[in-house]
Amino acid sequence: MLSIYRSAAAAIALVLFGSGSASAASILYSSQSSFQAAVGTFITDDYSNPGYARSNGPTPSFMTDAAMTSVLNQTTYRDTMFANHNEVVGPSSGGNPYFCTGCNGSFDLGFRNTTLTTGGGVFGVSFNYRDGGLPGAPNNPLFDFLVTFGDGSTADYTVPQSGAPGPGGFTPDFFGITSTLQIEDIYVGVDGHPSSASIFGLDNLTIAASRTAVPEPMTMTMFGMGLAGATVLRRRKIKRG
Repeated sequence: MLSIYRSAAAAIALVLFGSGSASAASILYSSQSSFQAAVGTFITDDYSNPGYARSNGPTPSFMTDAAMTSVLNQTTYRDTMFANHNEVVGPSSGGNPYFCTGCNGSFDLGFRNTTLTTGGGVFGVSFNYRDGGLPGAPNNPLFDFLVTFGDGSTADYTVPQSGAPGPGGFTPDFFGITSTLQIEDIYVGVDGHPSSASIFGLDNLTIAASRTAVPEPMTMTMFGMGLAGATVLRRRKIKRG
């Protein structure tokens, strides 16, 4: 399903795990609570929406990139290793479904066209992940997250792996990022390249808006002109007095 919330708590900034050429001032978060406290309106997809075909058993139910994207129209999905092999894995109803691309490949998540997008991207993105994906599969830390920002700069994040099993095969591993530049895209692969090196699972994909709106340049210009005008009027009054 899709859930929309608005955060009211204070933000908690945590440690960065990454390197790259990004000029954005970015903050990474290691828990869902700290991420949600730092953002405004956010939308979470837990992949339980009935529009997602579910794979549960030896015969997978693949969805094309277009079909996967169209379910909620909040994220653009692109399978970069095995074209159009998107899977939502879980029982036919209920349970704890999660997303993977053929459960054996890299993929790309785009955020240029969402209900929370401003200037071509979103303020924040988070998700739970397991690099190993399926219950019982080896948790090999082979995928990293290449983030593309609104000015075209990038940052490649190598994130920690707990290795602990959890519901639906997930560990408690969590990735969250906010940025002063819009986040346009996150590529899950190996150094920004397609890969089938490991099984990767993703759940609770969240996009978020900023808690406070950033004034547009025109708004700031008008505000400055208003202040200048007020100053002139005040000086005239003082001279007349």
